[in-house]
Amino acid sequence: MLRIAFGVTFLWAFFDKLLALGFGTGAVTNEEGVRSGIDFLAKDGAWLNGGNPTEGGAGIARPLIGLLRAFGVAS
Repeated sequence: MLRIAFGVTFLWAFFDKLLALGFGTGAVTNEEGVRSGIDFLAKDGAWLNGGNPTEGGAGIARPLIGLLRAFGVAS
């Protein structure tokens, strides 16, 4: 059951990036920052519509970039 749950989790993340289902990508927020809807197949969010949903996601690794460069992993 745990293996199936992990598989569903990763498939859901894949389809969210592919189609901009409004969870990680495609969410519409108003001026107050409140989520007000979903833009399915968002122009800059969905892979199918030419977007790059992973852009800006590397902010987590920024503190470690020096270490990654030392090992030749990052340029």
